[in-house]
Amino acid sequence: MIELLGKQNKRLFCLAMALLVAWLLTIGGFVWYLYQYDFETYTYTQDGEGMNVIGDANEVTDYGADAESAQANP
Repeated sequence: MIELLGKQNKRLFCLAMALLVAWLLTIGGFVWYLYQYDFETYTYTQDGEGMNVIGDANEVTDYGADAESAQANP
């Protein structure tokens, strides 16, 4: 009886360790994925008309301005 409990405890311990490793790898992979991008170089602002202005450190592009100029000058 004690041998069977020892085997079962060993199996449960191995299962718990496998789950712990899988959990840590998932968290580590998510953190690694987030560190692939530089979030500080992009700016997200909104102009006075409520249009989103998205750009990086070198250039700011207003995606709403193209649509407005296309409607004004068909």
